[in-house]
Amino acid sequence: MDHMNNEWTFPEKISFTDAYTYYSKIESDGFIPQITLDCTQTSEVHASFIGFLITFHEKIQREKGTMMLKCSEYLSKMITEMNLNEYFFNEKNYSSFRKTA
Repeated sequence: MDHMNNEWTFPEKISFTDAYTYYSKIESDGFIPQITLDCTQTSEVHASFIGFLITFHEKIQREKGTMMLKCSEYLSKMITEMNLNEYFFNEKNYSSFRKTA
């Protein structure tokens, strides 16, 4: 994961270990009021990464921050198949952008 300013860019493949590392990074960085998670290049994720996104989303909501999730077609499809579109993309404090192929 590349971390520049308030944007995190995720790699093409995300493993179980990677997802745990991202969660640890959030804990060590503290609260970031506005952040963008760029997953536009992501084409393979372990299910634990979805757990990471849910946990991160809840943390941002608790702190009254905003988060933008940029999805690849792969991740967008996965979120849709898991019936999480409304959770991620229709909440008041959550901005979203979905890449179209």
